[in-house]
Amino acid sequence: ISGNRSHDVARKKWGATWRIPTVDNFEELDSLCVWTWGMRNGTDGYIVTAANGNRIFLPAAGACVKDSVYGVREEGYYWSATPNAIDTNLSYFLFFNRSYAIIYDYFRVVGITVRPVTE
Repeated sequence: ISGNRSHDVARKKWGATWRIPTVDNFEELDSLCVWTWGMRNGTDGYIVTAANGNRIFLPAAGACVKDSVYGVREEGYYWSATPNAIDTNLSYFLFFNRSYAIIYDYFRVVGITVRPVTE
């Protein structure tokens, strides 16, 4: 998806200034922000706070594989727009639970959350 705006679901649904974040965006969140497990509107997840005080909430929305949903309220999975350079059937995503956050790659057929960002 990265570099091909016509395949970006965030841009298609929300308009020209919105996009799916890249793996670099997730790495920036990981290295420059403070992550605090919390709850917002009855939903568990991370409050991610930047040095300037700006923050976002990433719900622990789980994932959907085939007809099964798992990890709700315990884990978060968020697609990036960055495919694996060696195997383009894979894309990078942000995974987190109450203990840590990490970036993995996995098959793009899995149903996980997209958290759009604006430019």
